[in-house]
Amino acid sequence: MAFGSPAVVDLTNARSTAAHLAAKPSVQITPAERLRPPPGKDLPRICRKPTITVRPGDLGKLDKLRQDRHYLTPTWHDAYKPMRAHNVI
Repeated sequence: MAFGSPAVVDLTNARSTAAHLAAKPSVQITPAERLRPPPGKDLPRICRKPTITVRPGDLGKLDKLRQDRHYLTPTWHDAYKPMRAHNVI
């Protein structure tokens, strides 16, 4: 499979630089660990929890992305459906 030319990153643009894959944190695991992951009791607590709780104010500067209505409830649809109707692909 052939890929196109690599994307050019403008290093003077902080947003472009932060969005580049090389700027994303990654954790390398060995192939053996990938095929045979450690037992659940040996994993960190965050990996064993099915959900996390985010309280108002926990997101800091990203707090503007918080939604105060429960996802897919009638009140959520009333609030967000008009906005989503204007998103054109």
